[in-house]
Amino acid sequence: MNEAVVTLYRAVGREPQLAAYYVGAETHTTASLRAALASGLPSYMLPDYFVRIPALPLTRNGKCDVRALPEPRAALELAGVVEEPHDEMQRRLVEIWRTALGVKNVGIKDSFFNLGGFSMSAMEVLNEVERQFGVKPSFLELLDHPTIEAFSRMLAGKETRRADAIPRAAPSRFYPASSAQRRIFTLHQLDPSSVAYNMPAALILRGKLDVARLERALQAVVARHEILRTRFDVVDGEVVQEVLPELVVTLACERRSGATLADVRRGFVRPFELHPAAAVSREAGPGRGRAAFLLSDWPISLRRSVAGVSSTTGGGYAGGGGRAGLIRDWDVARAMS
Repeated sequence: MNEAVVTLYRAVGREPQLAAYYVGAETHTTASLRAALASGLPSYMLPDYFVRIPALPLTRNGKCDVRALPEPRAALELAGVVEEPHDEMQRRLVEIWRTALGVKNVGIKDSFFNLGGFSMSAMEVLNEVERQFGVKPSFLELLDHPTIEAFSRMLAGKETRRADAIPRAAPSRFYPASSAQRRIFTLHQLDPSSVAYNMPAALILRGKLDVARLERALQAVVARHEILRTRFDVVDGEVVQEVLPELVVTLACERRSGATLADVRRGFVRPFELHPAAAVSREAGPGRGRAAFLLSDWPISLRRSVAGVSSTTGGGYAGGGGRAGLIRDWDVARAMS
């Protein structure tokens, strides 16, 4: 291998991933590169994409021009020859792969992980496979059979069973808190001023900031997801959740001239009050030129299933691909408002 660079790839509506670009022989496969790096790096530092390119694009100063690098998913799709599915099971698996990965071209010999698959998208695939085929494969089985060709053979040899659907809870004022919620709630009571479990994020908004439209979009998302209208309390000595029928979202908008986004973000993060309301903190402000930023903060104590998707933290959204799902919902609501 002659040259290589690793960048942070941010696909719309998905969690950031690492993309490695290298100049070298075709004999370097994704599997061999991943195995070599895994011997000296922790799993969270391993690139999700390995893209071979003829040469690294350079700036006038001779440095790597990161902005000129090809989009990793598109580059991998153009470089590969897609082999079509041979039977109905493989056709259904292709659609599952496409949905989870956000990739258009998926062949039965393409590795799930070479196409950018990671732990959260793998769980999405496994859950959908169980729903459609009545078979519950494990994450290790996906690791051992990363292509649709191999995965379908493995599935065919498994005994099918009916997937147990999670029943909808009967209407009630209070619902039991999960063990994770009880733990974080207890820690919060011991140190109410702590922000150790906050999950702040900042989104850059391009164009003119329409505060009223943004507020309507946030209100629509809060109205859709019960977990964003959930508060916590202690009833008869037990930690419980209470889902509010509605929660009015107010968006604070401030102009901070001369302040950097990092400065504003540090002043924005503050302790949550889990009893009055457990949704999100949010603040918008104009940025440079025609850009603005939206700050959001999530209490990690919220952990439950939302709209049939099991997710962790941040109103049920901050972990893995969960927060990305919330961003997609917000983007759709903003377009419709």
